[in-house]
Amino acid sequence: MNPNRFRTSLLAACAALTIVGSMAYAGDSTDAKEMGQRQGHMHRHGGASLMGTLKQLDLTDAQKQSVQSIFAGGKEQRRALRSQQRSNRAALATTMPDDAKYPALVAVQKQLAADAIQQLSDTQTQLYAVLTAEQKARIPQLLAERKARWEQRREKIRDRNKRDSAGATS
Repeated sequence: MNPNRFRTSLLAACAALTIVGSMAYAGDSTDAKEMGQRQGHMHRHGGASLMGTLKQLDLTDAQKQSVQSIFAGGKEQRRALRSQQRSNRAALATTMPDDAKYPALVAVQKQLAADAIQQLSDTQTQLYAVLTAEQKARIPQLLAERKARWEQRREKIRDRNKRDSAGATS
């Protein structure tokens, strides 16, 4: 394999793992204010956050308590997984691809990414179990609205950047 192609593939894989790690990290908060902040963090990484959507569903007090319990229950697992991902990413960054330990580190990183995806999926399954049929039905609409707003913001930024670069070249 071409070394540059390998390097590009590796960087793409690391970027994907970072996004997955961010998603797992984003589900760590039960405080509404922190939920919004983490949701914003996820949005910058392209994730459609269920967390921000939950705030718009008019949850009952019992549902809010259940959501808090779900997040509290998995908090230590998410923290431990993020720590492992961070450590392994650091080891990968300092290990050359021709090192004998490198394939094992990549394999660990893949497994940690899979674990993060599974953890996120389990959390989402638990959260959906708390919601009513009406609340579940609203989620796709709320996510579509969020995506449309994000696309509008991205378009404004692109337009501004085009204007700025056109002005700089004139």
